[in-house]
Amino acid sequence: MKRTKKYSYFMIGMIVGILISIAGVAFADGFSQVRVWLAGDLTFKFNGMKKRLPYGQTSLIYKDRVYVPARFIAENIGAKVKWIAESRTIEINYNERESVKKEEKEEITSDKSVEDNVKKNDDYDKLPITQKFDEAYITITGLHFDKDMLRIYLKVENKGDVPIQIDQIATKMIVDDKEYFQDDLTNVLFPYDRIWFNDIKKDDEIKGEIKMPPIDKDTKKLSVFIKVRENNLSKKEKVIRYDIDLEDENN
Repeated sequence: MKRTKKYSYFMIGMIVGILISIAGVAFADGFSQVRVWLAGDLTFKFNGMKKRLPYGQTSLIYKDRVYVPARFIAENIGAKVKWIAESRTIEINYNERESVKKEEKEEITSDKSVEDNVKKNDDYDKLPITQKFDEAYITITGLHFDKDMLRIYLKVENKGDVPIQIDQIATKMIVDDKEYFQDDLTNVLFPYDRIWFNDIKKDDEIKGEIKMPPIDKDTKKLSVFIKVRENNLSKKEKVIRYDIDLEDENN
């Protein structure tokens, strides 16, 4: 089992095996202390679409069973989750017809994404490349080709009032129609930059890196997809695309 740690946790309804954000819940009788494994490296697929848990959430392994956040699973199949504190009840409401519509919509969106990935040569730009997310500016400043990984150097400037986060685990690259995912980087001891675990607040200017699987040093064209989100109640997020021309830099 890779990148898992052993911890003792007081679990909210361990029998149910869920992790829901519940404000103001006090631990009382009926809860017991157990030893579980944190499994932060799991990938989920919904009808073939690859997704990772949102930042700050994780999965647990207890007695050979995997426990995952109920809200994450439910909302990805079109259901809604509600916590009723008075009766300590978790409601999951599911509308089959709406779920089918959502699946059809996701298939259409997925097909469109494939079309969008076909780029003309003159659509690619030299580094540095800056993109905007609300009042934040996210810049890829450079790349470094290592034997075991590709390092993407990033600078983030937040000019807005809302703190944001870089979801480095969701990063994706496309090179010659082949996809590379950050969570495929399994031969590096710690594949994450800790700087992105923190909020980027107003007037912050943060520099860090995103580690990706290695690619050919002679690569001429590269597309990088970086997910950014607001860390507030809205949880607004966006996947920003960078189309990078490396032809002159690799000569």
